[in-house]
Amino acid sequence: MAQGDEMGEGGAAYGALAVLTLVLVVCNVDRMIIAILFDPIKTEFQLQDWQLGMLSGLAFTLFYGFGSLAIARLAETRNRVAILAVALAMWSVLTMICGLVTSYLQLLFLRMGIGLAESGCQPASHSLISDIFDETRRPFATGIYAAGALAGGLVALPLGGLLAEKHGWRAALLIVGAPGLLLVLALRLMVRDPRNAAISVPRAQENAGAAFRAIFAQRATRNTILGAILYAMASAAFLSFGPAFLMRKFSITAAEAGLYFAVLAGVPAIATNIAVGWIASRLARRNRAWLQWIAVIGCVAAIPASVVLLLASTLKLALAGLVLQSSFSVCWLGPSIAAVQIAAGAERRATAAACLVASYTVIGFGSGPVLAGAISDLLEPSLGARALGGGLLALQPFALWAAIHFLRAAAALRQPATLKEA
Repeated sequence: MAQGDEMGEGGAAYGALAVLTLVLVVCNVDRMIIAILFDPIKTEFQLQDWQLGMLSGLAFTLFYGFGSLAIARLAETRNRVAILAVALAMWSVLTMICGLVTSYLQLLFLRMGIGLAESGCQPASHSLISDIFDETRRPFATGIYAAGALAGGLVALPLGGLLAEKHGWRAALLIVGAPGLLLVLALRLMVRDPRNAAISVPRAQENAGAAFRAIFAQRATRNTILGAILYAMASAAFLSFGPAFLMRKFSITAAEAGLYFAVLAGVPAIATNIAVGWIASRLARRNRAWLQWIAVIGCVAAIPASVVLLLASTLKLALAGLVLQSSFSVCWLGPSIAAVQIAAGAERRATAAACLVASYTVIGFGSGPVLAGAISDLLEPSLGARALGGGLLALQPFALWAAIHFLRAAAALRQPATLKEA
């Protein structure tokens, strides 16, 4: 069966893509809304910042990262639409239950469950899109799908801030969790798994341990993953604590902070992500090292933008820094995924992609918010409301460290013979 034959390349295929993209939007709304609710949650449960960091950090990402590796293997042989539908229903229900908790510990365990459930979203969806669309249409389809992740953040912060301001943080979680249950029905009606059970696999599946060892032995892949982990530590702290930082330093409401992040961070990030993909695809035709040189430029340029944002004395200057920081901070993601795919080769691409995502999710996104929150707690007695900015600023050296590893990956990509060298 040719790829795309089952659903066709017309309305059915793009209808399925629209539903899968909406699922990713809902996934990221349910994941990121907690950031705009940090302050009321902190007040009600009398928490410290490191505990808030756990809710979007390790409590979520540890289960998300390792779950994605396991579900990626499961999606190779099982019905991917069914896997996605179950995952969607689970994280939607758990998000709603978060609005009913009576303790921080309950909320922490529920966030772990949401992380595990949401780990089923992207592995199954990426695999489905690859089968629904043929090779010539697949880059456009995956580009549309990837925009759903950024769109989720664009929706989550202003919506969460508005709902929290009008109805409280508990109602916000109850309300945003509900649409996912309706989307389960659309998913089952509009998306079919085109996999044909009669298709034979031309070669035996490589042992997972052997595949992982081979992937991490590649110099380009290893340095790309290390760079992604390090930069994710700094960027995840901004994603988690950015709204709270603006609220504390400039005394604005949750709704205002959410709107600022949606318009001044979300929109530039989406535009930059698309532009970087277009530029990288053309420069890489001449020299594929450009995939990681672009990542280096983004990492380095994001540092002064972050400093402006965090040390600004006025809200206008901070928002100008936010626009620049959010634009540069996404430059590494698309090129890094492409670089790992080149280094891995066709036989290990899915596993290599899972290694990249799981690594920066578990280690980078998991530790960044917790570390920034812990530093903020240490600085609070002396800096007061400015302590959170100090915690975020302390993580900026990780961006420079990431750039060093991206440079090493670029050197390996520039020399094909070195791609598999240890």
